[in-house]
Amino acid sequence: KGIDVAQSLKHPWKQMLKTDVVVSSFAVAVMLLIYYTLVGFGVILFSAVFGETTKAANGLQNWAWGANVVGVIVVGFLADRFRVRKPFMVVGAIGSAVFVVLLTLQVGGHPSYHHLAFLLAGITLFLGIAYAPWLASFTETLESRNPALIATGLAINGYVLRVIIFAAFLITPAIISSVTPI
Repeated sequence: KGIDVAQSLKHPWKQMLKTDVVVSSFAVAVMLLIYYTLVGFGVILFSAVFGETTKAANGLQNWAWGANVVGVIVVGFLADRFRVRKPFMVVGAIGSAVFVVLLTLQVGGHPSYHHLAFLLAGITLFLGIAYAPWLASFTETLESRNPALIATGLAINGYVLRVIIFAAFLITPAIISSVTPI
């Protein structure tokens, strides 16, 4: 196609470190804070806040990740089939936000195991519905910039994600103090 491969590979970071790449990475990293919180602290959260046993708290996580797998795979196929990304991303973001609020409203109460499982499954199902089409859209954005530098764009996304998660886990304890020794 007349592309000068050597020229297209010069200054990869400069080519990919653009506003649409960084802002999109930042936004999805903020969305994924709930995901990383559940991965890192879910068992502690459900044990300390809701009084679940360690075994039951682990079981709740199984419901969450099972629903997430379903959301990612099914919506991945649907988004490709219908050739749209944004409607799925919006529905997923709104749905996960609603379920996070519903879970937050349970703090201080005594929800049943199955109610917690439903809320967690809802959060992670909708996160998957938002994330799978976002990733497809993101890689399409990278490809439109330079098909030879998709890995560089994904590295930028990975870096932004790690900085956001690191900063959040440093800042959160100063904002949310623990009421238990955990």
